[in-house]
Amino acid sequence: MDLFWLMSGRAVAADPVDDLVQTQPEFRKAPGIALLVMRNGTILKEQGYGYANLKLRVAVTPAD
Repeated sequence: MDLFWLMSGRAVAADPVDDLVQTQPEFRKAPGIALLVMRNGTILKEQGYGYANLKLRVAVTPAD
């Protein structure tokens, strides 16, 4: 399990979905994506990555 340390010194597990989105070339080609991960009707992750508007630097939200 990957860990990183916060300024407080507490260990927190890295999110494998965040790692996947940030490292895969097909995701890096897009200025931004909205991601929803569900299992059996339950939302496991709802996250925006990157920008919805590059000129105004508006971040993507899960609602986008």
